[in-house]
Amino acid sequence: MKPGFRGKAKSVFLSVGFFYIVAGTAVTLYVKDHQALGIAKLRALNRYMPALTELAASNRSATDMDPDYARSTAFYYRKVTDYLPQNPNGYFMLGYCLAGQGKDAQAVKAFAKSAELNPAYFWSHYNLGIARLRLGQLDEAEEAFRAALKADPGTTVKVIFASKVFQQLLPEIRDPQAVILPGLKGGYQDCQRWIAVIGRLKALSQKELPPDFYNQLRPVIF
Repeated sequence: MKPGFRGKAKSVFLSVGFFYIVAGTAVTLYVKDHQALGIAKLRALNRYMPALTELAASNRSATDMDPDYARSTAFYYRKVTDYLPQNPNGYFMLGYCLAGQGKDAQAVKAFAKSAELNPAYFWSHYNLGIARLRLGQLDEAEEAFRAALKADPGTTVKVIFASKVFQQLLPEIRDPQAVILPGLKGGYQDCQRWIAVIGRLKALSQKELPPDFYNQLRPVIF
């Protein structure tokens, strides 16, 4: 080793180390500032949050929502996804409100994003299947329902009670546990039923659902 090499190497190492410390500190501060800004925006947005009583009442019948109310709640949850783009439950609620306006194609995108960000959440896959089936996308709907059946129900319950998005909604429900657990059980049963329906439609080379089936395709919150 040439004389002075070790000293030069040590100097370079210290310089590089100092650079990464400074850079790391700057990135950390940027992330914290960015998160703080997002939280501040959400707090400001929450002042304009629509009343969630009707949304809670529409739990298992999104397609029966008042269109104007569905439009205002969709605007709110779209802003939530703008400020918190990695929050799967914001996309989930956006998809639900879009479905309430009859915008199934847009609802598919929102539910798909929710399922992508949190593959373990049952209702994202379930509603994605419902929205796709409403659009006549049989193969894609079946895939979504099968993904829902693989989701752990315990994880889904934990998500509902831990999510800040859902925490805004839960107080509007008289007895959440009496709604969530039976609803989840029914959801798994519905997945199996719709997979069977899709199988029959494929066997008959049909893509359009009979009206009595179509009217049963209602995205739900939980």
